[in-house]
Amino acid sequence: MIESKMNNLVNNINKSYLRDCLRRYLNNPSISLDNIFVEPFKANTGDGKQKTFFKIRIDLNEKISEFILKYLPETDGSIGLSKDLYYREVQFASSELYNKVSKIIQIPIVATYINEEANERWILMEDVSNSLKNFGPPTPPTADILKKILYKTGQFHSLTWNDSNLIEFSPWLMKFEDFFKGGCKILQSAIEGKALDLWIQNYLDDNPELIESFSVFLNWLNEDERHILQKLIYNPDLILDKLSKSADAVCHNDLYFPNVGWDNDELSLIDWEFVGVSPTAWDIYNLYSGIPCPDLKEEEAFEAYFSGVEAGGLKVDRISWIKTYRQLDLISILAFELKDLVPRAFSSKSSLPEHKKEFIKDHIRNMVKSVIHTYETLTNE
Repeated sequence: MIESKMNNLVNNINKSYLRDCLRRYLNNPSISLDNIFVEPFKANTGDGKQKTFFKIRIDLNEKISEFILKYLPETDGSIGLSKDLYYREVQFASSELYNKVSKIIQIPIVATYINEEANERWILMEDVSNSLKNFGPPTPPTADILKKILYKTGQFHSLTWNDSNLIEFSPWLMKFEDFFKGGCKILQSAIEGKALDLWIQNYLDDNPELIESFSVFLNWLNEDERHILQKLIYNPDLILDKLSKSADAVCHNDLYFPNVGWDNDELSLIDWEFVGVSPTAWDIYNLYSGIPCPDLKEEEAFEAYFSGVEAGGLKVDRISWIKTYRQLDLISILAFELKDLVPRAFSSKSSLPEHKKEFIKDHIRNMVKSVIHTYETLTNE
């Protein structure tokens, strides 16, 4: 049923639109409708779910080029958490900001298609799956490549470093505080046992074990842990107000290995649904911790990044930046990690063997201790 609906949507775009986009992008006027083949395929999202995309094949006899067609209302999982009512990946691809960033980073967006009346938004992308396979378990990148990626990310951030007018002129950019508060509101809903917003109901429908498992998890904590954790979940401003005020910039906000590629000395990034104004340390927190590289020490990673930022003449307040970086465990754990890990360890429907559940519980216990320690450190400063 869903696949049939998606095929109808592709037909509504019609192949002539794809043909014209690809003629322009490939600078090849000989592409005809007969050259273009469209087929749906499933892609794992990393959380056990799948998205539906379409692979576009252009058969030109001498070679076959491949592209991916992405349907945002069906596939954009960030709409809820980041309140992406603008479908910001389409907005980004159509902006002057995109033109600036794409001179530093390879962004494989070929064209966008918008039909407001039908609430359809599509992105046609070059297939960069081969370069994306360079990273992640079980093979980490080399220290040299990861330093180059960090340098490029620094250059990207430097384009908008501490630009206070960004949100005013680009209201579709995600605000970091909304992003964090959205994650906390999911946890609030888990505690209350009901969705506190319409978009959260959609999330709970997709993750039915969260409410049951969160109740078990809270009872598993001791009274002090439970009190402090709930206090922070219900009052995210207590954390946001205490965070070190280091530089903000436009950030990708989802820099972990499935979205990062390296090919021919070029950094390639996909999935810009979370693009927005955030502490610059957030991208590096995700990048450096999300793509483990045992051979690259933290201070070397930071220096590679700072060099990229400062290549254009900016100066980084290293002390303030690193202080912010150290505080981001709070954001990561409350906005993401608890809602993903608690059902795996505490749900009665979890299929994991007991020894793996115990391992995750130990990890969660350490995370809770980290949250409490970091918050107490912030409040005592």
